[in-house]
Amino acid sequence: MADENTDLRCYLTNAGIAAENNSIQLNQSLNVVEMVFGSGVLANASDPRAQTAMISEEYAVPCAMLFDAESPTLLVFKGDLPADVGGFHINEVGIRLDDGTIYGYARGKGDYKPTLEQGATDSVRYAVEMYTNNADIIETKIDLSSVYADYEDLTNLETSLLQQINSLDAQNVKLSGNQTIAGTKTFSSPVPVATPTANAHATTKAYVDGLDSANVKLTGNQTIAGTKTFSSPVPVATPTATSHATTKAYVDGLDGANVKLTGNQTIAGTKTFSSPVPVATPTANTHAATKAYVDGAIASNVADSQFLPYDSTRIYQCGETCYTVSGGKVSYWEWYSNVESLAGKDPLNTTNRQTGWTDETKPFYWTPFRKSRPGSTQWPWMSMTFPEGTLNVLGNSVPTAVFWRLAEALPEFVNTGTGMIDFPETGGEFFRVLDQGRGVDSGRLSGSSQVDQIKSSGFLIRADGGGSHLVGASFGDCSISNSTTAVTVTGQSAVLARQRVAIGDGVDTHPRNLAFPILVEV
Repeated sequence: MADENTDLRCYLTNAGIAAENNSIQLNQSLNVVEMVFGSGVLANASDPRAQTAMISEEYAVPCAMLFDAESPTLLVFKGDLPADVGGFHINEVGIRLDDGTIYGYARGKGDYKPTLEQGATDSVRYAVEMYTNNADIIETKIDLSSVYADYEDLTNLETSLLQQINSLDAQNVKLSGNQTIAGTKTFSSPVPVATPTANAHATTKAYVDGLDSANVKLTGNQTIAGTKTFSSPVPVATPTATSHATTKAYVDGLDGANVKLTGNQTIAGTKTFSSPVPVATPTANTHAATKAYVDGAIASNVADSQFLPYDSTRIYQCGETCYTVSGGKVSYWEWYSNVESLAGKDPLNTTNRQTGWTDETKPFYWTPFRKSRPGSTQWPWMSMTFPEGTLNVLGNSVPTAVFWRLAEALPEFVNTGTGMIDFPETGGEFFRVLDQGRGVDSGRLSGSSQVDQIKSSGFLIRADGGGSHLVGASFGDCSISNSTTAVTVTGQSAVLARQRVAIGDGVDTHPRNLAFPILVEV
């Protein structure tokens, strides 16, 4: 409801006087359109009549204008600040014409107008008084879409409507007074009559309460004969075998032979409760606990939930396990994702596992459970069908976001620029143990490659007596010399001379072998 206890003395400004004179000369009305509120403070030494603009305008509202019949030179302007407008002090109020001229100006009281968030619940009405000798030329132009009604407005409207209703003629049903109504009328709430009949069956409560003993009365003492059944028994102060319904006060006052609803009580013997009474800290003798206690114990008993059957309602976290049974086969699964903990992700659905995963922005949910660690020793696999939970590393690049455990285990292969794990090209290569300071294969880095190398080269041994192109070489204790006509081989390794051996002519040397893909566990 608007507050009208905010009347302010408004001064007709010099600009307003000029506007009045101009309207009189042009024989036109002077149109007031709005009341303006500002937070600017006019200095005490300043004259309000000299103001041509607001110092710090905050909000403007349409205003109404009232004439005082006893004071024809007095104008009263009213304006409502809505409840949802505020957050400033009202230090100045102005009356503005339709051309923007400040017609009247008043110092405000400095009241703070709160917002809805600051506790405002109603609009606030401001009224300013101003005197002018030209009141008859002043008119107000109001935008009705922004006009607010206060309690006074609604009360006046209500009084006017009631007067109109009460003055309606006999063709209408009036709210008050006697009236003869012809024709059949149906009322959703029947009009009570003093003595009901078959045709006038609505009556007063006084009539019902006064019925004789053939009926059960709503109030007063009464003797009721015959057998009566009550859906809600009538309470009696002291129950007996024949009057067993009693008051709560009676029940609460029972002695220790009964379990009371309130108060402390010692109860002997064994008692079984369908809903145990909760206790804050359960023990062997008080084992019913509060939910807060149970929730707090979950973290210390997580291990109890491992390797249980898959639960579609359980929210699984990284590292938790479960098992499923399908087609007579038991399978164990480990929750693999380290960015999501979810329920309802069935491990038997391949879209939740590595085999059916298509999203490269996050890891899959389930992986087969194994005791080995991710990135464990690489091993050959005798098939081109790779088992789930593994990865073929042959020149492969995979997203770090998906295979996060491999990224943690093998950080040397993580490309932070692309977000990929780039494995080295291993196709067709033998593996060699990293030297790590032994001095046999010095200067090597993990994952570095090495070209083939032959210890001694540049000669040919022939044992068929033919010509030779030897330049001289040795193999351990075997010495070889040559001439234009013969080859001499001495030492225990002379057996080399009995076979044809070609070394160092650019042909690769290798042992017999089998080719397999190399896998690593994810």
